[in-house]
This record gives sequence, C-alpha cells and structure tokens, in this order.
Amino acid sequence: MARGKEAAGAAGENQQSFFPARRTSKLYSKQPVFSYNTNMEEILKAILDALDIEIVFVDTTHTIRFMNEYAVNNYKDRFGTDLIGKSIFNCHTHNSKRLILQGFLELSQGKDKVLVFENEKVKEYMVGVRNENGTLLGYFEITERV
Repeated sequence: MARGKEAAGAAGENQQSFFPARRTSKLYSKQPVFSYNTNMEEILKAILDALDIEIVFVDTTHTIRFMNEYAVNNYKDRFGTDLIGKSIFNCHTHNSKRLILQGFLELSQGKDKVLVFENEKVKEYMVGVRNENGTLLGYFEITERV
C-alpha cells in the first residue's frame, strides 16, 4: 500500500476534485480583493440594497429621502426613478394619504410600527425611525409580499 504523497496522488487521479481547476484567464488570474470598510453610511446602504423587500424612508415632512434598489426597481415603471426629494403623497391616492397621516400620528405618539394596508398579496407598514433621544426622524414604508 502506498503512503504519503504517492498515496494522495494515486487516490486523486481517479477522483474528481471538489475544487474546480484554476482558470487562467486574466479575469480569474488574481485573488479577489477585499477591503475593510468603516464608512457606516455606505455599509448600511449596501445592507438595505441587498434586501429583496421595498424600503422607502420618508422624513417628518413626508419627503422621500431614501429608496433601496429593490424599491427603485419596483416603482420605476409606475412613478419613475426620481421619487427621492418628492412628497410621498405624489405617489399615493387620497385614501392612502389619509392612512399615511393616521400612521404618522400613531408613530409620533410613540408607536414603533403601524400596519397601513393589507390585502391577499401585500402588507404595508410604516416603521418609525428615531434618534437616540427618541425623537421621530421619519419613517420607512416596508412592503411585504405574502
């Protein structure tokens, strides 16, 4: 029975390796580069963009300040991609405006999360965003597909 390198070589000749053969193209010739990032704004945006759920942050004047990539992609056909900086009410009906204002009132009175709409396909929530002192900075809409 062979031992050491000879045994390993003999055993590997008849078996397919778990790891694919190394590619020699320029694309694969270098090791991946990783960086240590301390920019929390960039990190948090990347986390929100990685989620497959619509997230739209609105400030206390009801102005859209942030949309993750999933939200931008889902709303672009109906409202375009330039909703940031515009009123949340520009893309809602009169009835939706009433529900948003009621939800905002509940958030400003201390609630953390308010269900504003639900049907057999979606649930839409408003979630309050507060600073460390508890002051309401705004809210984000989150839509769950069911």
